[in-house]
Amino acid sequence: RMYCYNYKFIEMAFDYLRKGNYKSLRGYIPLNGHIRKEIVDKAKPEKIHSIEMDSVKLYYLEQLIKEAKDKGAQVLLVVSPSWKGGGLTADAYSIIKTMAKEYSVQFIEYIDSEMCNNPDNFEDSAHLNDKGARTFTYDFLTMI
Repeated sequence: RMYCYNYKFIEMAFDYLRKGNYKSLRGYIPLNGHIRKEIVDKAKPEKIHSIEMDSVKLYYLEQLIKEAKDKGAQVLLVVSPSWKGGGLTADAYSIIKTMAKEYSVQFIEYIDSEMCNNPDNFEDSAHLNDKGARTFTYDFLTMI
């Protein structure tokens, strides 16, 4: 039964062993580091414009959207920020954008957002640090 959590099992176990009051953070565990200089220096301008999507995962995403909407939930699909916008362009998400339109779901992407160009917002190339996470959360909540 733990297979679906993969490495998360170890992380969950350590949550019980680590010192700190994580209950008060309500699931948020801040990253306080900064992106390494060699990552900043090696930022690659070339981007991938399309990727092969897994049809099974797309099917389940579509089912999730349908079920959530059927139950009256407001559904938002969000591409979170990554350093220099990550390796993908906005075009790479075209299938998901199309699905969002089909189901009248808001699609928000932060690929080209200003915060993606500021290394002070990142722990590494894919993860926001605490400062970046708080900025992203504020921006996101004022947008919706």
